[in-house]
Amino acid sequence: MNTDTIRDDLAFLKGLAESGGRTQWTGGAVFVAGGMLYGLQCVVQWAQAIGLITMGSRPTIVFTAGITVAFLIALCIILVRNRKLTAQGISNKAFNAVFAATGLTNVVLIIIFASVAIPRQSIVIWELYPAALFALQGSAWYVAFLLRRKLWLVVVAGGWFASAIALGLLVGTTNYVLACGIALIIFMTVPGFYMMRLARQVA
Repeated sequence: MNTDTIRDDLAFLKGLAESGGRTQWTGGAVFVAGGMLYGLQCVVQWAQAIGLITMGSRPTIVFTAGITVAFLIALCIILVRNRKLTAQGISNKAFNAVFAATGLTNVVLIIIFASVAIPRQSIVIWELYPAALFALQGSAWYVAFLLRRKLWLVVVAGGWFASAIALGLLVGTTNYVLACGIALIIFMTVPGFYMMRLARQVA
């Protein structure tokens, strides 16, 4: 191993230990939008289930579709406005790669669960999907912790893991969607705001 290789390796390790910088604002804003919108959707569904809110099937479909449309619009705005502000350091690339891989895996999970749940018309199988997704989120945040060694990252990872277990225990109950909503708000929206705050401090 020559000195150039050693220097490159040390630079790589140093980059992994750096904070996220400006790129955290974009990721944080996406987490805030997703956590708030889908958290709201879950809370509304729970309120419907216990009779606090009454909506017909058509308004429910429109509301659910509207949540996804609103998130996609917010996502496009965030990415377009901040495309030139995103830092491209090694740590940032690794951090972004973790969550990009998580998003891709999420799509695969949807296909898997849908292919099993739809033919069987099983709501229980569908309810296992968010639990699996939350566990996957926990893994992504734990890898982020390993990359940056920030205590708050492992706290968020633990929250996602605990939420996944809670969902497994609540499958088939009315409180299932409420637990989903609370988890999204606490472990997605709140960390998103914190990431945005960190980015402003670095900027």
